[in-house]
Amino acid sequence: MKIDFRTIAPYVRFVQDYHGYDDYKIQPRVIYDHEIIFVKKGKCVYRIGEKEYTLRSGDVHFMPPNVLHSCHVPKGEDFSYFAVHFDLVYMGEKLDFSADDVYVLPYGEIDEVPYDEELAGRPAPEFREVQFPFVMQAADTIVLHEWFQRMLAAYRSKHFGYEMELRAFLLLILARMTASVANNAGIAKEHAHGGKIAYAMQYMEQRYEEQVDLRRLADDAGMSPSYFRALFKGATGRTPLEFLTAVRMERAKALLHEGDYPIHDISARVGYADIHYFSNLFKKIEGLSPRNYRLSVQRGIGVGKRERNAE
Repeated sequence: MKIDFRTIAPYVRFVQDYHGYDDYKIQPRVIYDHEIIFVKKGKCVYRIGEKEYTLRSGDVHFMPPNVLHSCHVPKGEDFSYFAVHFDLVYMGEKLDFSADDVYVLPYGEIDEVPYDEELAGRPAPEFREVQFPFVMQAADTIVLHEWFQRMLAAYRSKHFGYEMELRAFLLLILARMTASVANNAGIAKEHAHGGKIAYAMQYMEQRYEEQVDLRRLADDAGMSPSYFRALFKGATGRTPLEFLTAVRMERAKALLHEGDYPIHDISARVGYADIHYFSNLFKKIEGLSPRNYRLSVQRGIGVGKRERNAE
């Protein structure tokens, strides 16, 4: 399940502020939600799969669910950090769990971390538009420190409405993390073919009304169509066709908002010569036909597949 930037509504389960010394260690384990760690001071070595990562002051560590990892603080060092555990969306009481029961353990005294098969089977939504590395350097440590500190204060106080405050600050943190790893086209800054993918995205955004030849885009990038498709999806979370379709649907919705253009005219203006194909595709994606979408806009009703119960 992929969650996009428009629908992400993180549910913060646990926030902590921890300080450990060189006896701090966690044996191999998995977690059952997402975790972000912001290192305030010191050093810790994480082993994730077959690779080791050293976290230092100012680093941000991102750990998704069900990834085997372990860590320890090197001899003579200490380690101070904020940690936040969360789901990308709230999945209901039946799929919730107590972080105190699952994560607050005497790690330094146990040789094996318990594994909960039921929790490991929880749905694990992922970000659609961005993929975070395990470790990244924070661009503005002072701002991040303040946001984590305010999250901790809200979590501890549990004042009325604190859940919204936790969500708001976590969204700010995630937005800052996104800006540090992706360019304005949503492509990882370190992507080897980022320029070619950005060109293809720009081409489709500017010429969506034409019969875009995806094979030609692949050829312009010097790649086979299958390799280009895989590379594009790996960088953006969507295939080229899915991206082009999304661009066309957004433009179609804008035209439906703007005036009384005939549906067949809108269809042609967003690249679909066949009005029936356009209408069926629009309804499949948005949950309403173009005509009913326009009517709902005119009536001031919230529209879109995620906001309706039935057409």
